[in-house]
Amino acid sequence: MSATPLSRWCRPIALVLMATTCVVAVLLVPTFDMASGPWAPYSKNDRARSVLLNAFAAANPDYQIDFLATTQEMSKTEDGTPTFKDEALPVVIEPRTLESSPSGRAWHDSIALPPTGKALIPTLGEWRLTKILLDQTALSNDPQYDPHQEGRLIESMGTKVNIQLMVKLSKPMSEQEIQALLPEPYYYDVALFSAGDAHTKPLSWDHAPCNARGIPCDFDQSSLTAGFRRWASLLEQRDAAALRQFGIDLDEVRERAKDGQIHGFIITTEAASIPPLLAHKEIALAQIVDMQPSAQFGR
Repeated sequence: MSATPLSRWCRPIALVLMATTCVVAVLLVPTFDMASGPWAPYSKNDRARSVLLNAFAAANPDYQIDFLATTQEMSKTEDGTPTFKDEALPVVIEPRTLESSPSGRAWHDSIALPPTGKALIPTLGEWRLTKILLDQTALSNDPQYDPHQEGRLIESMGTKVNIQLMVKLSKPMSEQEIQALLPEPYYYDVALFSAGDAHTKPLSWDHAPCNARGIPCDFDQSSLTAGFRRWASLLEQRDAAALRQFGIDLDEVRERAKDGQIHGFIITTEAASIPPLLAHKEIALAQIVDMQPSAQFGR
């Protein structure tokens, strides 16, 4: 048989198969109107970013959200407000380490908001800081634990090292009281507004830019307590169900923000500054998270 008759048979079959495939693809694409579904409060304005992304960040102090990169991935409304589409809120995540430049550890993910109302939140693997945060209460209550052992270890490393340290306080303190204890120079990475336990990481706030977070910048941006309080002031009762999906209780957020007491913090400072910090009786526990040579870190 020549090629011409065969081609006459194949073309119509191919067209039928393509048409069938296209119909099936259209039928399988899930669509729904977010404006009338369970995520309606977050569909037409910036509240998805200001509520959901900040909840994800506050519940996971062992990771940091790159809010600037996340905002760049979001589409824009006519007035330039970042928004999202396809029922998936983009998020750029990386472990909270001492890397001073892009480390290749960040990954691009999303928080899916399906019509069931059950958010599909990125799974975060456990690493050193995760374990420290979950174990801190049990360790600080261990009579055999010596809070100065980290200081002795750090002293043995020499002075040209920068240390990232997770500190648990013997009792909650205000931000001003904590700053009186901190050495110079230092970088106050994260404030922990609850104690956490073996199953729940502490409620936290870090120095991510307010405009990238989607919250007003009308507060003292050098203060982590002020930033946390400003976020809490934006939350409404209708946000309670969404917050619970991130392991956050709305009433607790409001209570912690009003109280303003910090249970612990993550700090970055020079190795030589840490032993004097740990000498304060207010320090119940200190654990090294990460370290780098001073010249590499560049602070």
